[in-house]
Amino acid sequence: MVLFLAVIAVLALIAIIVFGVLLLRASSNAVSEGTPTPFPETAVSNLNKPIIEVVDGSSTISMTVDIPVLLSLAGRDYVLDPQAIAADGIWSPAFSQEGTAVWVYGTIVNYIIGLPNSDDNRAMLEGLIPGSEMVLRTEQDKTYAFSFDNRAFVPSTDRDVFAQMMPGVTLVLLGAEGQERLVVRGRYVVPDTTEQAAGNVVQLGETVQLGDLQTTVTGATFVPDRPEAPPGFAFYLVDYQMQNTGLTAVNLDTLQLLLSDDLGNQYALNPIASQIGNHRPATGFLNAGQLVEATVGYQIPSGLVSANLHWLVNWPETSSQ
Repeated sequence: MVLFLAVIAVLALIAIIVFGVLLLRASSNAVSEGTPTPFPETAVSNLNKPIIEVVDGSSTISMTVDIPVLLSLAGRDYVLDPQAIAADGIWSPAFSQEGTAVWVYGTIVNYIIGLPNSDDNRAMLEGLIPGSEMVLRTEQDKTYAFSFDNRAFVPSTDRDVFAQMMPGVTLVLLGAEGQERLVVRGRYVVPDTTEQAAGNVVQLGETVQLGDLQTTVTGATFVPDRPEAPPGFAFYLVDYQMQNTGLTAVNLDTLQLLLSDDLGNQYALNPIASQIGNHRPATGFLNAGQLVEATVGYQIPSGLVSANLHWLVNWPETSSQ
């Protein structure tokens, strides 16, 4: 695993530390059958709130959703209508009007989008070629680009189409007669960051200043085989040092420590993962001049492939300078 660390300071209070990681899947002889993506069992409501998916009886994984609202491809725009899939896994969405498509609520690593069956839509999907671009625009006005990868006919009962293992987009033609559906897949196009200012990038082990706090990330570890992790998930641990260079104590409990992937999905702190690292989580007050070594742990999909993972340190109680 190759690691690099990027930090973007926003108003001297927010730092994003980027690790270049490639989370490789285990060898094929160790891979088990894919687990269908969990979907909300009730009607969709409050779509601007984070999704909390219960993974087992005691653990949860939290991801903040920036809802996709528009799909653009082949010179056409489709307004996206979020709809949940019922607990029985049957996907028979209702299209509100012409020019709309359906986004499967909760699919935020591999965006699953259903298009209504029509001669025009079928011809468009069949006409996509390598290099054809698909663009998603989100509610927060972010855009994500995807490049045509492959096209296939799959059984309408195949739930692997909902897999959330790799960043991408999956377009499904719905409503056609027969037992198969036309499926088009697109690969996520990682934005070019070569023009990023050099002053915003530091390497693993270098220090960034956040107000009165100096923060140094000393290590990052992907842990795929812990028995505490629910099936289909792994732990990701970040080791860091933090020193108070100010004159007054700092309450570390006010810091927000978040991990996100290239698509903007945010992974909340996992208390169990945070206890298995090289150090304990940093809590309470950090006195003036005091230095603490700490580890924070996160729960992420075990098959997640992301060119970068971003560690965000936010100090909301400090005024902007």
